[in-house]
Amino acid sequence: MVQSLSTRIAARLELLEKWNKNGVPPGVDRPRSLNTVRIWNDPAIGILAIGSKTKFTTTDPDVGVQVKKIKRLIDALNAKEGGQKASSATRKTSKRPYKPEKIRRLEAESETECLRRELSKVTGQWHEVRYHLEEKEKKARYLETINSELHDTIKELNERIQWLLRHLPGTRPRKV
Repeated sequence: MVQSLSTRIAARLELLEKWNKNGVPPGVDRPRSLNTVRIWNDPAIGILAIGSKTKFTTTDPDVGVQVKKIKRLIDALNAKEGGQKASSATRKTSKRPYKPEKIRRLEAESETECLRRELSKVTGQWHEVRYHLEEKEKKARYLETINSELHDTIKELNERIQWLLRHLPGTRPRKV
């Protein structure tokens, strides 16, 4: 049984769309990445392996659109089952990425400059808050001085009232 590449891809696409709507039947070992879709071989359900790695790509002008649809369906099925998306990003995170020294140095310089700007900003805010605090403390001391002087004035005026009341003919001194 010989099938063309487009027929094999169409069979995969049709089956994956059906599984995406109705769910994967129990006991079926379904592919979880584009590479496993390519080498998937199950003649019982009409799926034959695709041998060409170079034609089964998302950038291929003939079948690239269909391969992208297959990738979206695989990712949707993986998400429904709680599995991870089969993408190169998940594979790359397991490896420690190599960065040339120049790039690491430039990133470190950029981060240092960013931190210096942030430090300068925070320092400016601290000085501003400190200045406002000193102004508030000066104002509080000034108000305490005025308050104390006013209490002294009230005390003196009360004493003067008492003296005047004592020297006023026909009145008794009152307590204020």
